[in-house]
Amino acid sequence: MTLSTLRAAAATLAVAGAPICGQALDPQAFHVVSRTSFGHTLPILQAASQPGGIAAYLQAQLNPAAGDNATATALVNSLGTITTLDELQQLQAVLACFSDHQLREVMTQFWERHFNTNFGRIRQVVLAFGGTDPDAVAFEAESNALFRQHALGTFYDLLVASSLGRAMNAYLNLFANKIPIPNEDFARECLELHTVGLKNLANQDNYTHNDIEALASCFSGVSLWRSSLPGNLITFPASPTALQRVFIADWHDYNSKVLFGGGGPIPQLMIAAQPQNSALGQRDAYTVLWFLANADATKEFVCDKLIRFFLGDDANEPTLRTQCMASWGSNGGDLRAVLTTLLNSSQFQGTTYRRKRLRNPMEYAVGVVRALGGTVSAPSDLDALLDTTTNMGMDLFGYPSPDGFPNDSYEQTGTQIYMDATGFAKAIHRRGPPYANPPYQGTVAFTLPTDVATGIGTLVTGGSATNPLHVAEYFLRRMYVDDWNSTDLIKCARLVAQTENGLNQGLNVGNPPGSNQDYQGRIDLLAFLVASLPQAFKK
Repeated sequence: MTLSTLRAAAATLAVAGAPICGQALDPQAFHVVSRTSFGHTLPILQAASQPGGIAAYLQAQLNPAAGDNATATALVNSLGTITTLDELQQLQAVLACFSDHQLREVMTQFWERHFNTNFGRIRQVVLAFGGTDPDAVAFEAESNALFRQHALGTFYDLLVASSLGRAMNAYLNLFANKIPIPNEDFARECLELHTVGLKNLANQDNYTHNDIEALASCFSGVSLWRSSLPGNLITFPASPTALQRVFIADWHDYNSKVLFGGGGPIPQLMIAAQPQNSALGQRDAYTVLWFLANADATKEFVCDKLIRFFLGDDANEPTLRTQCMASWGSNGGDLRAVLTTLLNSSQFQGTTYRRKRLRNPMEYAVGVVRALGGTVSAPSDLDALLDTTTNMGMDLFGYPSPDGFPNDSYEQTGTQIYMDATGFAKAIHRRGPPYANPPYQGTVAFTLPTDVATGIGTLVTGGSATNPLHVAEYFLRRMYVDDWNSTDLIKCARLVAQTENGLNQGLNVGNPPGSNQDYQGRIDLLAFLVASLPQAFKK
């Protein structure tokens, strides 16, 4: 098959939305599923492309059923009790790759970044207090489980889970927060990164240093118990165990407190004095967190961040932001209502922001596995995926600064990032002879040669598993729906038609279909190329 023949045929085949599995895959469904998941699978995309399919898909994602599918459940259960950082990272990868509840997992990772902690720092504190590595992992695992539990719940519950969690306590030195000079590390980040933000969208300062000091005083005494502390301290609970979160009454500032009293855009909060050395001092933290969760400044800050995450870095949609803030309500922040408003909006479902976000490293790697139907037999099979995300700069639970791994697309670009991604696409596929020496067998299993050989007739109308153009089209439509052109098709078809001696007229699929070693090698090589195209990084 000559290059001119390929080009002529490609011009007729590269038609957006052409039938796949007897139906046209809907570009809008592709957009909605891509943005609300770690990547589409063909069955999910087919269902969402049916009339009413997008609404049904979003309804299911916004209201996830109890439990999960058998594959995800079995893999999660095989991990047992999480005691190592590797296992905790594997849990994230398993659920991202195989859970039915994709929006919940997307939001779990969103909140992990929003309320970022660093395992290295946590481990340092835990070991200094006489704990062990599994103890440090437990700190992170507790917060992660609560972020997943409340991912579509209320912002207040998330804020409490983070602010009063052991992971944040260790990471931002709340354990050292006591009178007469409270530690301000947590208070500063709580205001700037977690709730109201440094400035509002009118460029007004939302708070002053006095507010940081007052917030730190509200959390004074919220600590971690360690054996080195004096035994005569008044604590709640009265007999804390090692590394337990504890309220140390002797360390709390029981005086009245005023936040946002400087005449700024946030209304003043006054907190009454509490009886000295009583458990009531703990109320200060809950009072201020409830206030912050319902503050208009928090609504604006978080809703704007969600809009930019789901639409695009440059999204400036004041009407949608106002609608999302109204959905937030005044009872702690109804995140399911906010996301329902956002994801059903014309701004999100329209074409303005379509394919204009770049995937972060985890979204890229998981997206390849999902789009090409990868399977694993054990969570550790995803270690190559996790190594790739780390090499690309996204070390789960390892980002050092409190602002968390960035959502902005420009942060996902760079030569080294693309090189690492291409290496993953290459390594995750089996590369049999004559295309690799020695042959490489990845731990993520793909049935791609058999998929093409037995299913191309229904995936590509009139398709033949021995026609390089049809095989190339199969992969491009499966991965990118309509986001490809004749140049991509030619490139992929030439690769799959190529032998060591030049172009071949066809492909020998073998008997049973897909069993021919040469065919396997070419299909795997083609999958590597398709997963390395620039479109793989877009969502």
